[in-house]
Amino acid sequence: MSLSDIDWKTVLAAIPAGLLLIAGFNAWLAARTERRRNQPVVIHHAWQKMKLDGGQWSAGGYLTNDGGGAAFNVRCGLIVRRCRVPHRGIAGDGPPTRHRVLAPDQRHPAPDEHPPIGGYYFATRVPTLVMRGGPPGVDEKRLFWCRYENAYGQTWETRNPEDPVRNMRIRRIYCPRIRERWDLLRLRLTLRLRGRRFARRVGLD
Repeated sequence: MSLSDIDWKTVLAAIPAGLLLIAGFNAWLAARTERRRNQPVVIHHAWQKMKLDGGQWSAGGYLTNDGGGAAFNVRCGLIVRRCRVPHRGIAGDGPPTRHRVLAPDQRHPAPDEHPPIGGYYFATRVPTLVMRGGPPGVDEKRLFWCRYENAYGQTWETRNPEDPVRNMRIRRIYCPRIRERWDLLRLRLTLRLRGRRFARRVGLD
């Protein structure tokens, strides 16, 4: 095949299309890189061991945003003995709490905040039925979870184990409202079933 056999009109017509395709790919790649650079990564850290306080077990913790973007509608809690327990404030009752905005490199609560009565300034209350009468240790596979939204409306979740030899996980959450309703329903059903088992065990049922 010689140069004279090449259809130069077709080649010249394809050059703009190829340049447009390359420009579109570069724009998509730049947008993707920018999204990753501005992605928040909110982690729920363990602060103190669990202790019995007012008839409920409490686990102290704090939140940090280690990503490059702000996080919105931050929710957190514990996964203990296969139960997902949301954070409900210091009193431990009411609906799950939400921290509206957590800026990059921000910690909540701040290190200089004084803890309230009981020694916790940020604690998740766990019903006694979840604990089955005793506190879990590091080997009980307790997880500190946190769900949050980025600036693009995507919901992400981090799971931070208390056991230092286990890895932290980050994953995308789809249909977050349905997932949250299912988690609360599952917690209520678990507490009801464990309450019945406990009543039968002590002879109350």
